[in-house]
Amino acid sequence: MTRSSVKSEVEQIVAMRHGRPLGRIRLGRCSSCRRWWTGAFAVMVLVAFGLTFVPDLHAQQRNGIRVTTPKDLRFGRLVNMGGGRARIDAQSGERVLRGGLSALGRGYGRARIVVRGERGRVYTITIPRRATLTSRESGAEGVIVRRFELDRPPSGVIGRNGKVTINVGATLVVGPSQPTGRYNVSVPVIVEYQ
Repeated sequence: MTRSSVKSEVEQIVAMRHGRPLGRIRLGRCSSCRRWWTGAFAVMVLVAFGLTFVPDLHAQQRNGIRVTTPKDLRFGRLVNMGGGRARIDAQSGERVLRGGLSALGRGYGRARIVVRGERGRVYTITIPRRATLTSRESGAEGVIVRRFELDRPPSGVIGRNGKVTINVGATLVVGPSQPTGRYNVSVPVIVEYQ
């Protein structure tokens, strides 16, 4: 996406949020802090929030369970106008934004974890309660993901085909002065037999 198309999308979002016609908004970019601004308030484009789930290889070798993560949890590109929350629903995969966050395109989705093991065995999946994302560019932290949710109970029985597919959602919490950047984190996943 080019700078001009990002600028155009931000202008439209700001216009919609403040109920003003697009012609009255003057949008620019601060040369020192690289934040978007309009009128008297700051607008930051926060790009590509993503979480990669990493299976615990030691637990897999111990238990004979194979865990793969074909899809990462992605919150997409967001514009921050005062902090807020973004939630990806584990059941539907839909994104809900609250507070001062607005969407900048799509590019979001729930994570998918595939567990392969012995048919009929009872398994338990463990994911941390929260994770802190870090910016690739600046190393800035402070974006927190919490309330990981699964589309099924954390314990279950491996089906006849020897696999279970689990979708994962979560809530992203962004502070009002969070620096612009691409934020990501690797989240450990442990699956064991009971």
